[in-house]
Amino acid sequence: MKKKKLLKILLLCLYIISCKKNEGGQPNMPLRVKAETDAGGSMLYTYNAAHNIVKAEFDNGFKKLEYLYEPGKIMHTIVEADHTYIIHYSLNEKGYVSNQQFEGETEKRFYEYNGNDFLIRTFNDQTPRWESNYHYNASTGLLDSIRSTVGDTWSGTSVFLYYTDKANSLGDENFGRYFFGKSSQHPVKSVASRRPEGNLVKVSVTNFTYTYDSRGRISSRGFTTSGGQSGNTTYTYYE
Repeated sequence: MKKKKLLKILLLCLYIISCKKNEGGQPNMPLRVKAETDAGGSMLYTYNAAHNIVKAEFDNGFKKLEYLYEPGKIMHTIVEADHTYIIHYSLNEKGYVSNQQFEGETEKRFYEYNGNDFLIRTFNDQTPRWESNYHYNASTGLLDSIRSTVGDTWSGTSVFLYYTDKANSLGDENFGRYFFGKSSQHPVKSVASRRPEGNLVKVSVTNFTYTYDSRGRISSRGFTTSGGQSGNTTYTYYE
């Protein structure tokens, strides 16, 4: 169970960090993902005229995500089985998330960016206080690592490698999410994670492979973990 939870967190992290953005903000005609399909079903994406995501839902009805945009804020609704969760995002002057809060909860998560609009830190405002710091390669601009702490105690580090000869078409902009800052133009090749487990340090590695269609877009992404898990996701796009 713990391994599955860590894998979900890793894939979510990958989803956020492996975005590709152009200088000067949103592109005029961004490439947008239409559907992603894995063993659990297909997630279908819908966008508004401004190319922002407004809805994503599984074809089996298990889960639905909705986004409502207002000046300076976004309301994100997650409907999953018999549960509904609402996340409120506040945006900074550049349109990036500055903080988020689940409806009905007092805890807030904050986001900070550097001068190049890369996410550099996330943290909460309660005890225990957790924090994640994002470190980038000064030459390539790629995310090198994320180091996390809970209180004064180290809780984990993830180190990233990339396919620098390949283009990424699975970034946040390709899913209509422009609000978490800039990041990599290249797809992630592997993530090596270290976390404490009792008196030991647990190390796990996830490797990613990609196939491309005739137009240079990622058509599938596979992963394998050092723990023996594996999977594959396919992608289609709006023309």
